[in-house]
Formats: sequence, C-alpha cells, structure tokens
Amino acid sequence: MNQVTHDKTEAKVESIDTSEEAREREMNFWTRAYFFAGGVTLMAGIYMSGLWLVGVVPMALLLEKVGAVTLQRKEEAEQRITAAIRDRFPDAKITRQVYIEGTTRYLDLFVELPEKQFFLISTRAPGKGTFFYNEKRELFGLRRGRKTGNSYYDRPDLITEAKNHELWIRKNRRDLFGGSSRDAKRPALRLLVIANPTEIRALPEHLYDTVGNLRIPFIRNSKGSLYILLEEQVCEFLANKAI
Repeated sequence: MNQVTHDKTEAKVESIDTSEEAREREMNFWTRAYFFAGGVTLMAGIYMSGLWLVGVVPMALLLEKVGAVTLQRKEEAEQRITAAIRDRFPDAKITRQVYIEGTTRYLDLFVELPEKQFFLISTRAPGKGTFFYNEKRELFGLRRGRKTGNSYYDRPDLITEAKNHELWIRKNRRDLFGGSSRDAKRPALRLLVIANPTEIRALPEHLYDTVGNLRIPFIRNSKGSLYILLEEQVCEFLANKAI
C-alpha cells in the first residue's frame, strides 16, 4: 500500500488551482521593487549620512515577499511530484520534508520503491527562466532573461548539499532505509528536479546519461554527483533507472 509521510505531519497532496502567469508577474514586480529600493537607498547613503537606515526595513519586507512566492511555488511542485509518483507507483513509500539537523533546509522527498530502491529528491522551482550548469566553475545557475544576467546556486552548492543530506540521513535516519546498519549501506540515487515552467539549458554530450528513452544530465565533479531532471521526467526515470 502506498505511504506518504511527513516528519511532522501526514503530507496531504492536494490539487491547487494556480496561475503561473500571475505568480510570475507578482515575482517580477517584487523583485524589481526590491532592487529599485536598494538602488535608491545606496545612492541616498552616499550623499546623506545615515539615510540608508531608512531603507533597511522596507527592503527586508520586499525580500521576504520574494522569498514567500518562491517557497509557495516550491511547495506546490513537491505536491505535484509526490502525487505523480504515488499514481505511477502505488507501493512507493514517500517521505516528504526530511529534517536535516544543523541546516535551515530539508530533503524534499525520500522515495523507496519496491525491492529497496532509494531516491533522494531535491526540488527547485525558480519560475520562468533557464537552469544551467557551468562546467568550468562547477556551479549551477539560473538565467531569467537577457537583461537580468546569471545568478548562481553557490550558497549552498547544490551537489554538496545533496551529498551532505544523504550522509546525514544514512547516519541519523536509518529507519528510512529499513532500520539496520546493513540497510543504511544500500545504494541510493540523488536527484535534483527542476519544476515547471523552468527549462534546462542543453549541455555537452559527455554530461548526459541515457535512462530508458530519456537523456538525463548527470553531473559528476570534484564535489560529487547529481542527476538533473525536469518535473515531467521523474516517474519515467524512476521506472527505468536500475540501482
């Protein structure tokens, strides 16, 4: 029987009627407002000593608003992915939002399929834009448009974060793997799922792995390894990737 659990409360996957276009407009509005306020505050601070303090509170509120929109989008993506896995794999055990001690983040989804196949899934839902990997810098980034430039996921680095999550869970949450020390040594795959409507930029051929009919970015560098999937590829990947 399918199980969906949460570290604190039972996770309930609901169908949420959302308007991505409306959320993008709101996100863009608050982002522009944040940078506009920051620019005005900086210029004022140059000419009038102490005036920059006036802008601290409104800038903090604007940043909080941008963060709230991102978190809402991420939560909805987790629910969609959980529902899709549950529909495709009725016997899957799914644990959402596994708390990781010592961090402000959690592992979004821990999935166990029959025959002890384990997947640690992190999600990112930045909205409209293109997700990419800079092989030279060994960093993932996001480009929202021609005029906005690139932003990088370096605090924390996504591969390092995924690897640390797995190490902590193997040591402190053996119950997710079955309970015994032997179970905790079973292989698992780390996945990063990019939620709609974000796209993934094409990568050089040597950075892909073939899984069934899918060509999936598989990044291996000095920090570790990570599969990168679009939201709609998750179930097909789980069905065809042997561990």
